[in-house]
Amino acid sequence: MAMGRAITEFGDFTPSEVATIRSGVLKLTFPAPAGSVVRLLPRSLPEVSVSFSDYAPDQEKKGRMGGNVVEYWLNREFVLRVASAYYARGEEHFTMEEWAVVLSRKERESFSRAIYPGDFVEKI
Repeated sequence: MAMGRAITEFGDFTPSEVATIRSGVLKLTFPAPAGSVVRLLPRSLPEVSVSFSDYAPDQEKKGRMGGNVVEYWLNREFVLRVASAYYARGEEHFTMEEWAVVLSRKERESFSRAIYPGDFVEKI
């Protein structure tokens, strides 16, 4: 079953560019500041919302209060999936990227991962 909205636009990233993006994701330390993953893309792509969590305190007590998962279709075969969490620490509110992964179309069909421990996800 497909998750999220219908894919309306694919990127034209080459296999070499996909490999470079995958390598860059593996070098990041998560959680990472918002925008860290998308800066790895050599050109912009529209994001597709996949799922969200509206208010789910995390089991690790790090101040996460929900989040979302978006995808960037690099080409017709590979997608970059990025999960971000919303943090609330006192009066300070900010977003951090919790994880990212490059998946093949086939891997995407069965991939499932919470935004953070204790999170529940609503599919879009």
